[in-house]
Amino acid sequence: MMLDFSWKSSDQLLIKSVLVLVYGGLIECMQNFIPGREMLFADIVANATGVLLFIACVPYLKRLNAYQILKLI
Repeated sequence: MMLDFSWKSSDQLLIKSVLVLVYGGLIECMQNFIPGREMLFADIVANATGVLLFIACVPYLKRLNAYQILKLI
C-alpha cells in the first residue's frame, strides 16, 4: 500500500484496503492446511489494525515530501 505514494492520485484506498484484508484472511485460512501452522483470529485482527493505521496515516504522510518521510524511518 506504500505504493500509493508513487502516483499523484490514489482515490481507490478503500478498494485496496479491502483487497489487502481479504488477502490476509485467505493467507490465514491457508495456514490451517500447513502442518505446524494454525489460523488465529488474532492475526486477522493484527492485519486489520495495520490497514486501519495506514488509512489513518495517509493524510499526514501525503503532506510530507519524500525527504521528510525517509527521515521518519
